Order: sequence, then structure tokens, then C-alpha cells
Amino acid sequence: MSQNGFSSDFVSSKPVTARAVGGIFGGLLVLLSALTTAAFFFKYAPTAFDFLVGDLSPWLSALVGVLVFEVASLVWSWLKANDADTGAQLAVSNISAWAAMACGLAVTVVYFSLGTDLINAQLDATAETAVSLVGGVLIVIGIGGNFCAGFVYRISGAMHSSATQQSQLRAMQTGAAFAANREATYAELQRTLEGIRAQLPDVANQQGAANTEQFISDRFRIGDNRPTPRQNGR
Repeated sequence: MSQNGFSSDFVSSKPVTARAVGGIFGGLLVLLSALTTAAFFFKYAPTAFDFLVGDLSPWLSALVGVLVFEVASLVWSWLKANDADTGAQLAVSNISAWAAMACGLAVTVVYFSLGTDLINAQLDATAETAVSLVGGVLIVIGIGGNFCAGFVYRISGAMHSSATQQSQLRAMQTGAAFAANREATYAELQRTLEGIRAQLPDVANQQGAANTEQFISDRFRIGDNRPTPRQNGR
């Protein structure tokens, strides 16, 4: 027993109990919202996935609606609390969680409102078509919004930033190595050309002497045994 009259066991177990009660209550609310969201898309967006599953399209619409709103809000909340490691990821996960929850609650409100006898009796074919169009648009917004948010969340992470920086460093190193190799190649070519230029006079003189000898030999030889002027010392 502690000095204030409460046992240590009670004090230590109180937060756990509070979290359990809060979790159960929140889970029930999410379940209720998910059921109404599924019912809304099942009823008002039944043909959204006809091109994929045909007659099963209403069921897939209901499932996708729950995934992109209720489930997405829980996933984004979990990512915010357990995975986000940059300010950008915290902002993306926070905004996405609130947006998904707000859309799920809005769908729930709309479903209950349209389900009342007074409103339901006044809905004509045009109104039902309009509501179905809204349902299809909400599915597109839910899928596209979560995809974009997931992409931004991905590229905003510390690991992704580190990988990007490493890629930039490797690119800089490769560029520096290429520049160094290019300069070394230019220097080697320059030295080679300088060596060739240095040897050209001697090579030219030798070749010129050989050409002169060949010319005299060919020009002044009359017979095979007749010496040339050079051979006679002329």
C-alpha cells in the first residue's frame, strides 16, 4: 500500500485498463463505421468493378471502400506512431489518417441519411444515379489519395533520403573518376605527341638520307656491275 492509500498494483494497471477500454470502444466505432461504409458502397457503387469481377463488383466495392477509409485511417495512425522518422512522414501520415477517418465518417453519415424513409422515398432514378456517381468518385479518390500519400511517405523517409544521398555520392565519385581518367589520358597523349615531335627530325633525316641513296643508286646505275658516282667518290 502506498502513502496516498492506493496500491502500486492498481496504479500500474490503471493505464493498461484505460488503454484496453479505449481500444475496445474505438474498435467498435471503427467496426460500425466500416459496416456502414461497406453498405454504402455495396448499394450506391455496385458497378465500380464490373470490368474486373462482374457480378461480384458490389462486394469488391464494399471491400475497397472499407480498405481505403477505415483500414487506411488505422494504418496511417499506426505509421505515424511507430514508423515515421522524419517531419515530412509525420505530416503525411497525420493528414492521411485524419482525411481517411473524415471520409469514412462522412460516408457513414450519408448512408444513414439516405437510408431514412423520408429521404429514401424521395430519391428518383436521377438522384440514385448521382449518388452512385459520388460513390464511384469516392472510391477513385480513396485509392488515388492513399497511393499518392504512400508514395510521398515512402520518399520522405530517412532511409530513402540516405539512399538518395549515397546515390548522389556515387554519381559524384564516378564523375570525378571519369574526369581524372580523362585528364590523365590527355596528359599521356600530349607526352606521346611531344616525344614523336622530338624524334621527327632524326627520323626525317634518316629517311631523307635513305631516299637520296636510293635515288642516286637507281638514277646513275647503268649496268649491274657499273659503280655509281657515289661509289667512285664523285
